[in-house]
Amino acid sequence: MASGAKKDKPLAAFDYPMRIEVRKAKFRPLASVAALDLSRLRKGRHKIEIGFAEGGCCDRLVTAVIKNGMVAGIEFEGCGNSEKRADPGTLALVAAARQAIGVPTPSPWQPVSVAEFFRSAPGMGGIVISCGDWCIQICIRLEHEMYCLLCCLWPPGCTVDILGTGPLE
Repeated sequence: MASGAKKDKPLAAFDYPMRIEVRKAKFRPLASVAALDLSRLRKGRHKIEIGFAEGGCCDRLVTAVIKNGMVAGIEFEGCGNSEKRADPGTLALVAAARQAIGVPTPSPWQPVSVAEFFRSAPGMGGIVISCGDWCIQICIRLEHEMYCLLCCLWPPGCTVDILGTGPLE
C-alpha cells in the first residue's frame, strides 16, 4: 500500500455504499525543470516532461503542452495495462468523490504563462494537480486492506490505476 494513502488526511469521506476516502493527489517535479531555458519556450510549440503524479500502479508522467509562451494543457501518461477507460460505475464513484470535495465537474484547463507556471516547484505542483480538479485519489477500505484508485483527467474521462493492498496499521 502506498504510504500516502494512510498518512494524509482525507479531503472528504463518505459512504458509497462502503466507506470512501478522497485524498489530494501528489505531484513530484523533475529536477531537470530547474534547468529549462524559459526564454526558448516563449515561442513555438513544445511538450516538456515536468514530473510525476504519484500513486497507482505506477507514477504517471506529466507533460506540459506549451504554445507560444503559454502552458496550454497538461497530459498524464497512463500505466501499462490500465490504459482502458473507466467503466460507468467507476465514473459514477469518481463523480461522487468530486462532489464530496466540492468539485463536481472538472474545470477546463486555463492557459498560464510559462513564467508563472515554472516559478517554483511547489507552485507548479499546485497548478498541475489542484485540489481535485485534475487528479484525485479514492481509497476504499475492505476488511483489513485498503484499495486506492488514482484518477487523472485528460482529456475529460478517467483512467483508473489500483494502488495496491496491504494491511492497515
